[in-house]
Amino acid sequence: PLKQFLPYFALSNVCWIFISTVIAESATVITAAEGIIRQIKIPVATLFFRMIWKNIIILAHLLPIPIVIFLLFPDAFRGGILGVVFSLVGLILLSTFLYFVASLVGILCTRFRDVAQLIGSALQMIFLATPILWQKNLLQGREILYEVNIFCHLIEVVRAPILEGVWPFQSILIILSVILILALFLSFMEERYRKSIVYWI
Repeated sequence: PLKQFLPYFALSNVCWIFISTVIAESATVITAAEGIIRQIKIPVATLFFRMIWKNIIILAHLLPIPIVIFLLFPDAFRGGILGVVFSLVGLILLSTFLYFVASLVGILCTRFRDVAQLIGSALQMIFLATPILWQKNLLQGREILYEVNIFCHLIEVVRAPILEGVWPFQSILIILSVILILALFLSFMEERYRKSIVYWI
């Protein structure tokens, strides 16, 4: 039914635009700041924080779309005010995850420029494999197809509190675990290649 699908799609698509834009832009964050990096000793992390904050502002400009749809279909808004609060916490978790992914992608794409095109193609496939255009209940009995997709959990921590009024603890634990792994890997990459980045630009 439209009253179920439209709010679901609106909120999911806004989250996906935020995720895909951050990952796509991260490929050129370091090379675009070549002039700054060569002249000023600035932490690379600052560049990614600035890029993510810019996309959070853009996300805020997209929020009126799902808000209008929720006004048209108020029954889809099951989480109430508490659901909105939990959704904002999920957005913080999502942004933290994206910082580590963006940093790794940025360093990798600075060293290997062709990887940016590969990431763009991968994002298109991930979009189709993530429950955005379709709902999870279509895969009853084959839940593993979306449970192994980290992007499904990233969207779920923002979407579920508002649409379903639930706090997806499983998705939160999965995201926190992946963030820990990414943080360790990023720490290793920065320690080993920090001085090399300026020569890769």
